[in-house]
Formats: sequence, C-alpha cells, structure tokens
Amino acid sequence: MNGDPSNKKNQFIYTLFYSVLVVLTAQINVHLFTRNFVASAGVIVFALLMLLLDEFAAMPVMFLSATGVMVTRSIAGAGKVLTSAEIWKTGMPEFVFYIVFGVVIYLLYNYVYSEGRSWTLFIVLFVPDFAANLAELYIRIGSEMGNASTIFALLLIAFVRTAIILAIYRVILRYGIRITRMPRSGVEVVDGKAYKVNANAGEVDESMSDAAETARALYNKLSASKAPSELTERAQALAEELENISVK
Repeated sequence: MNGDPSNKKNQFIYTLFYSVLVVLTAQINVHLFTRNFVASAGVIVFALLMLLLDEFAAMPVMFLSATGVMVTRSIAGAGKVLTSAEIWKTGMPEFVFYIVFGVVIYLLYNYVYSEGRSWTLFIVLFVPDFAANLAELYIRIGSEMGNASTIFALLLIAFVRTAIILAIYRVILRYGIRITRMPRSGVEVVDGKAYKVNANAGEVDESMSDAAETARALYNKLSASKAPSELTERAQALAEELENISVK
C-alpha cells in the first residue's frame, strides 16, 4: 500500500532529527584504554528514543548515527578535512560500535523484551552496550584487550550506562512526561493513545467502525444476560468511545 507522501516526508525529517541528536550527544564522551577509544552519551539517547517512541525508525537512525559519529569524530580528531578513505580508516571502529549496538538492541527489544518481566529491560540495554564496546575495542587493540581488567572495565561501562538509561526512563514514566510520538497521516492521538482515522473529515474509518460494532454487540449481550452492572457500564462506555472515534 502506497503511503501518503507528506507522511513519508515527516518520517524522513524525524529520522534525520533523531540521528543528528544521537550524533551531537555522542560528542559527550570519556576517553578510555587508548587515545581513540571513548565511551559516549550517544547510545543513551539512542536507547531512550527506542524505548519511548513508537514510530522510532531504529535501523535508519542507527545507520545515519553510525555514519555521522564516524565522520565527526574523524574530522575532529584530525583537525582538518579528510578524504573518505581517511575517514573510514580513522572512524571505522566508531561506525562498527553503533552498528553492533543498534542491531543487537533492536533484536533484543523486539524478541526478548517483555513488559511483564522488568529484568528483560536490563538485558536489552546491557548486552548491546557490552557487545558493541567489545567489538570496537577488539578492532582498536586486538588481542591485547583480552585481559581481565579490560573486560571488567567494559562490563562496568555497560552497567553504568544501563543504570543511567533506566534511571532516566523511570523518571520519565513516573512523572508522566509526555513524549510526542512521530505524527502520521491519518492518526489521531486521544488521551495519549493513537487511533487511525480517515483523512477526510466526516468519514468513518472502517477498522474503528468494526471495533465499535463489536463493542456495542458485547454490551447488548451483557445487558441481555443480566451481567454485573459495573461490567455492563464499562462495555457501554467502550462502545460509545469507539463510536465517537470512528467518525472524524
């Protein structure tokens, strides 16, 4: 199904904006182990965006961020304009870090994370951080990274950064800071929830109309069967809400 051109444009703008945000925050870093190895705040922002935004295009943002960090770090380190080959040679470890982090966190978030099990969120955040740092450091110093103190330091970095992400995430949820989800054509936000509506005012969205009919049928059956009044009232309220939403 072909999407609305304006919707695609909005998605591109938001994707570019999120990528720039990650690249900028990646400049906040601490140098570790070698002159070029750094632990940055960019991954903190990337992880939070993934957790908070339904319409976060993880893979495009990951690739654009990896490229942006590679270019900016290479040029900043050299203090001059570099050729593409020089940028790749200098910044490739950074690029690999963000690619590994993005791919691993994307897979874990989609196939391991469960809202009913809080410990899975720690795994989703900790494992990608450690794996990405491991990959980057191996590229930089090779077999020299295999000592216990270095591995412990990587584990500590992953743990601290995971703790920071979790703390920020919990604060946002606790105090109800509303995150504006990426707008899509044909989507209306009602009480923090997104509902699909027809783009033409006054028309009925078929999916919402069907849901309204189902809710109304449920209410009628509950009324006929003399179900508890509280349950019947909830079914009626749901049916009325869906009927109102289905008509734009």
